[in-house]
Amino acid sequence: MKQFSKSNILKLGNLKACRDFIYVKDQVRMVSELMEKGELGEVYNLGSEKSYSVEEIATLIGKLMGKEPDFQVETSKLRPDDVNFLLSDNSKIYNILNSRPEFSFEEGLKETYEWFKTRNIV
Repeated sequence: MKQFSKSNILKLGNLKACRDFIYVKDQVRMVSELMEKGELGEVYNLGSEKSYSVEEIATLIGKLMGKEPDFQVETSKLRPDDVNFLLSDNSKIYNILNSRPEFSFEEGLKETYEWFKTRNIV
């Protein structure tokens, strides 16, 4: 299995692009509940209602790894039509389920990192 680089250099595209994430355990739980309570054919948004930039995410992962990333923008990874900001509106699904995600983004990252660490991948 491929090991991650031990270098602090991190080559990324748009560091400022922001995305909304939800931890997979919350997603599975909420989608399962939605299958019982939702309406067939309806569209539901599911996220954390908080957006993180690529730079913020990489910095958080770096902290978990005990590293301070040295960011380098790699132009080949820049997308001409990149969406700079995505944020979900979960009001519809929250009203139907009457529940919210249980894991914060940081908790999800930590649990994911620990999973990789126990398998000697990082």
